[in-house]
Amino acid sequence: MRGFGKSALPIVGKEYSHTEDLKALLNQLGIDYAYVIGSSMGGRIALDFALEYPEVTKALILADSSLGGFQDWSKTDFDPDEEAKEKGVEAAKDLMMKTNPNILRLAREKPDVAVRAKQMISEYSGWHFVNTDLCRSLDPPAIGRLREIRVPTLIIVGECDSSDFHRIADILNKKIQNSKRMILKGVGHVPNMEAPREFNEAVLGFLVNV
Repeated sequence: MRGFGKSALPIVGKEYSHTEDLKALLNQLGIDYAYVIGSSMGGRIALDFALEYPEVTKALILADSSLGGFQDWSKTDFDPDEEAKEKGVEAAKDLMMKTNPNILRLAREKPDVAVRAKQMISEYSGWHFVNTDLCRSLDPPAIGRLREIRVPTLIIVGECDSSDFHRIADILNKKIQNSKRMILKGVGHVPNMEAPREFNEAVLGFLVNV
């Protein structure tokens, strides 16, 4: 996504769309259809993509996915935007690493995975903390359109992830007709990093039968 990893930053003052970016990438690579997998925020984008481009999406795999239109998030005292504006982007990222419950748990239980998670945060541009993001969202949001999704869908959620993501997984499983929900034991919000063997087995086992 724009502003994450090695991707270019959004252009200030110009609208864009994650789903249009993904479609443009597939077009550039000459890919006519895809089995789309998304983790966390990437799961929300995968859902939006399936709704906007159903003819391109052959299956969905959603790992600890967020969901467009889901409003019932647990309250938190940490606002990275405010921290970034007051003390700078690096201070906001540092505070994220020190207060993120998933990273803290990983640091205790799986230090090698925690190092990788911290690296991902440290390499994040922080652009969205201090700029007005003009990314267009799906309208109406996906939460009210899930019954439109007809492709086979695997919903993976880590046993130790927050109640918010378990609630979202329940909603997805109830409203997406051809869906299967799977809980990976002993892992949190990043099951592909915490339990890669089990995660890959789940994904490949699902795809074999699609």
